[in-house]
Amino acid sequence: MGQTKAIAPHNTGARMKHSKRLSAIFLALIAALVLFACEIDDALEEQNNLPDASESSLKNRRVNTAYSPDGKYLIEGYGLNENAFAGGSFASEEIHLVEISLDKTVWNMTPGYYDPQFLWSPDGRFVSVAYSGRTYTLALILDTEDFSEQHLPGSELLLPFFPEAIPDDNRPDPYTVPQKWLSNNTILVSFQWTVKDTGEPITGEYIYDVYNGKFTLE
Repeated sequence: MGQTKAIAPHNTGARMKHSKRLSAIFLALIAALVLFACEIDDALEEQNNLPDASESSLKNRRVNTAYSPDGKYLIEGYGLNENAFAGGSFASEEIHLVEISLDKTVWNMTPGYYDPQFLWSPDGRFVSVAYSGRTYTLALILDTEDFSEQHLPGSELLLPFFPEAIPDDNRPDPYTVPQKWLSNNTILVSFQWTVKDTGEPITGEYIYDVYNGKFTLE
């Protein structure tokens, strides 16, 4: 009699399960690719819809609005200077002081510089205005009684106290920054500039008296 050879039956159930798993993985990959493509489209659409500097929402933007303690005034950076861009932001078109009850600008300065900062005196008569360019910050005190300005001392007036600290000719990088009001008429101010010979900054503080326009080093 001839010999018969046993043939193992096909594992049909296992193959079907394997095929289903592959199908599920393939469908999941397709879904992920579709989702990724949709996210890219949304991101591109959002980028294309970003407002440009000419849109009214930016033209009328308000920066660092500060209200006087008595609620009579507000001061802020306003608008947008399309020709001045640094550090990821545009400069303001102007800094203005508004008398709120009249909705009227009673003082302003142009240009508005970058990121202006304001500090009101406790009685609301004076407000310090720090305004920055690309490599400097200067400051003034505004008197709301007559809208006169006092420019806070910088390196020119401070240099006699630091005769060895001649400002660098190319990049003096002066910074004059009001820190806090100590009373209705005195304010603490920090200063800094780059020294010519060393390239290192010199820093310090002084107290400025708005009544007599004098300062005292700390």
